[in-house]
Amino acid sequence: MGKTWTIVSIVAIAAASLFSSARAGEVDQLVSDLSGSDDAKRVSALQRLPRYGTDAIAPLLSLLGNENPIVAKAGFDALWAIANEVSQPGREEARREAAGLLLPLLAPERSEEEKRKGLRLLAITVPPGANVSHIAALLDDPNLREPARATLERINTKESATALCAALPAAEPEFVCALLDALGAMRRPETIASATPWMEHGEARIRVAAARAVVWSGDPMLMPAIKQVRLRADRSTRVKADDALLRIAEAMATRGDAWQTAMNLYSDLLRSEHRHLLKAAAISGLCRYGDDSVVEAVLATARSGSTELRNIALQSLTELRGAGPILRLVELYPKQPKAIRLALIDLFGKHGTPNAFPLLEAAVKSRDAELRTVAMRALGKTGIPEGVPLLAECARDADEPERSLCVTSLEQLVNRLRQRGNQTFAGKAYLSLYELALDDTSRLAALDGIGACPVPEAYEAVLAASTNETLKPSAVSALVAVAGALITTGQHDKALEAYDKLVALNPPLPSLQGVAAQLKQAKPEMKSAERLGFVTSWWLAGPFELQDNKGWSTEYVHEPNVNLSARYRTGDAELTWRQHTTSDPMGIVNLGIALLDRERCIAYAYAEVNVERDVDAVVRLGVDDGEKLWVNDQLLLDHFVDRPLRVDEDQAPVHLKAGKNTLLLKIVQFGGGWQFCLRLTTPDGLVLPFTQ
Repeated sequence: MGKTWTIVSIVAIAAASLFSSARAGEVDQLVSDLSGSDDAKRVSALQRLPRYGTDAIAPLLSLLGNENPIVAKAGFDALWAIANEVSQPGREEARREAAGLLLPLLAPERSEEEKRKGLRLLAITVPPGANVSHIAALLDDPNLREPARATLERINTKESATALCAALPAAEPEFVCALLDALGAMRRPETIASATPWMEHGEARIRVAAARAVVWSGDPMLMPAIKQVRLRADRSTRVKADDALLRIAEAMATRGDAWQTAMNLYSDLLRSEHRHLLKAAAISGLCRYGDDSVVEAVLATARSGSTELRNIALQSLTELRGAGPILRLVELYPKQPKAIRLALIDLFGKHGTPNAFPLLEAAVKSRDAELRTVAMRALGKTGIPEGVPLLAECARDADEPERSLCVTSLEQLVNRLRQRGNQTFAGKAYLSLYELALDDTSRLAALDGIGACPVPEAYEAVLAASTNETLKPSAVSALVAVAGALITTGQHDKALEAYDKLVALNPPLPSLQGVAAQLKQAKPEMKSAERLGFVTSWWLAGPFELQDNKGWSTEYVHEPNVNLSARYRTGDAELTWRQHTTSDPMGIVNLGIALLDRERCIAYAYAEVNVERDVDAVVRLGVDDGEKLWVNDQLLLDHFVDRPLRVDEDQAPVHLKAGKNTLLLKIVQFGGGWQFCLRLTTPDGLVLPFTQ
């Protein structure tokens, strides 16, 4: 057994060696193509080499110093593609291997250009925990220290941060600033101790760079030192020093445990600073991170500052979050000058707080035209339901252009209500828009809205709109929806009236099905099918055997003459006529249930209808599968087909005589469903009155 396994192992090792040799040969050929003069081969090699991963790195390194810039660039592009691939999550081992293979590019004998390329590649391949001493060594090279610093910053590991910190003491002042900027961008806690002492340096630019390197931490213990850096700033560093103070305030505000310290700092800046930009930044910070406690200070600045600062303060107030600040603004609103009250009204509109509605209502009803205008616009943004009747009332009473403004705001308000799912108030708003509309285009839009958000109150308006031919299609759809709303709110008699009005309007039949089903559930005694003109009482006979399709021409009941007392023999069975009344809201008779669930058979359905006088009519049929139809013994339809039931699919004009008229159907079943429905209408589609 041991000998066998030894042989297997030798074979496996040999196979692996052959595979590795073949792979190496392929890489060498592709690298040769990349450095050759054939452009097509070079392009192909550039596309294929990244598939070999780290196996292709060492052969490609030789191309970076090639005298031909096209070859050198192609080699770098191939290495860049490999570096990007191995730097993806889950490729840690390959990434570490790639970094090791790329390190020779930083060897002393390599050219400066090769080293620069190596730094770019290592910036994305060096993994956490890897030794970066080869890169750190280049921080002493005046020509390469900046790309080396940028590489260590991008690597952003504990090791690279430590290397940058270690370079600080020996660096020239200008490079110290660059190193500190890198530490600030990396945001690593282990760098704070190294950067903090530099805030005591003799040069202002270094002090400011050190402050900016640590502000991201939001550590309140650092704030006194940063304040000192700012106090000692000269003209060239003052802006960056101010920025450092604002950055630590922001970091403290977001850190949570130092929030109050940040608020105090912003407030101090607002009180003590005279520079416009700093006051503006303090206001922005207070409103972005503050609560109701900052509102009064911001309003005080808005009242006492320049027009520009007032506008900044009022704009910043829109950044306040939560109910507390808005409630405080509502409380302070009456004491503010008009310019600020105008801005606050707009703010209340954007926030949509119900607590501000009384103020908006008072402003809308004010004698001050400017106040009214701003309040009307604000109401449209609020999404407050109480704004619907207020804007509608204003629109009815106002002259142009305020009337148009109210209508526009009402349209905006209804959109907000729909977005928030407040369908009832949205429906009432659409009703108001319909009543305020001055043209059919606006009325159509309002009717579509009522159809989407139906309310019972819209019934009369929608019914009246149905008499306008331009509005009728939208009005009918809206009336269907309103009928459903009437049922939902328990107004069944009104819903039944709406249903009858709908039937008289001759809408598409499917639009009535939902209403009919709802009404049937609410009022079981309602005969919805009869209201649509369906024949619901039938005599049925069957099933008769189809006999290989020959039964379609076989007169099983001696049709069209019908004797309801007759008996018929089919196979071993004896069949008679049996009475059936359907309760389906669309008058559908299910023959599989009423007779027998069979395939490849035939049934008959017979009915009598009475009309008061001679009248032209249309018989409308839906049948699963095919049918023959006789009216008063006259054959009108003959469809031997296999199909599902579609209401009103087949139609035949007919003249009915005063008194009794007979209807006879012969219905074939091939398989699946087996059902039919029949109704009578006038030639223009209205329900034909009849009795059974």
